[in-house]
Amino acid sequence: MKVIINADDLGINPEVNACIEQFINTGAISSSSILANGKAFDLVPDIVRRHPNISFGVHLNLSEFESLTKSPVFVKYGMTDKDGVFIKGAINNVFFTKELKNAIFEEWRAQILKIQKAGVSISHIDGHHHCHTQPELYDVLKRLANNFGIKGIRQNRVYSAFYMKRKLYVGNNGMKSDDYQSNPNNPLFWRKINNAIKIRIWHYRTKFDFTTTDIFLSYDSFIRKFDAIRNKKHIKVELMCHPGHPKYKGESELLLNNSQNQKPLYDLVSYFEL
Repeated sequence: MKVIINADDLGINPEVNACIEQFINTGAISSSSILANGKAFDLVPDIVRRHPNISFGVHLNLSEFESLTKSPVFVKYGMTDKDGVFIKGAINNVFFTKELKNAIFEEWRAQILKIQKAGVSISHIDGHHHCHTQPELYDVLKRLANNFGIKGIRQNRVYSAFYMKRKLYVGNNGMKSDDYQSNPNNPLFWRKINNAIKIRIWHYRTKFDFTTTDIFLSYDSFIRKFDAIRNKKHIKVELMCHPGHPKYKGESELLLNNSQNQKPLYDLVSYFEL
């Protein structure tokens, strides 16, 4: 089994930058993705230069910090405030017109260019809060990747039919939704079904257009599900982690401990080795 362990959010702040470099030095991770509009991007080029064996990707962003282009189109669609700062979650509630897609293309292009001009050899693309997996933006993503010659991409999560059925009928609190059961024509129900189909199509399209892995999981999920996939020796897996983020402290400690004290049960590789 070939496994990429990618640390997200390089450039978001000095603390995360330092923690990611610590994980690189201890051999816990093999890859990291860079937030071009992060608060500590100026510290990133030196980290990259110190670690030529690590693959560094672009963490495309549409949900946090200042837009690089500050397009008035984003204000029009409610994606940024009047100062050009992205509004978290707004990307999930917009209608993707041609005008908006063009603005997103220019924003993502500016983010890639900024990282490229900093001397980074870009290995792959992924997204902050998984914005790159929006099905309606696939053609924008493909156009960018072709323009910059980027082959690698983070896969999305594709759930089983059983899981999706449960998510449709069971809320986050674990209680069954009477609304869905009593009204099978609920528009939200069919919206979720439609989105699940689009996500699966996105998943399979990437296998033809990009270099990607078979499975994408968080590191924590991988450890919990390891017994179920350990015998799949020929698969390629990407694991996401967030060193330096207080919310993921437990996962980070587990990753660091496993990398230092246990013999790996997989081959740790980077995007360059896919």
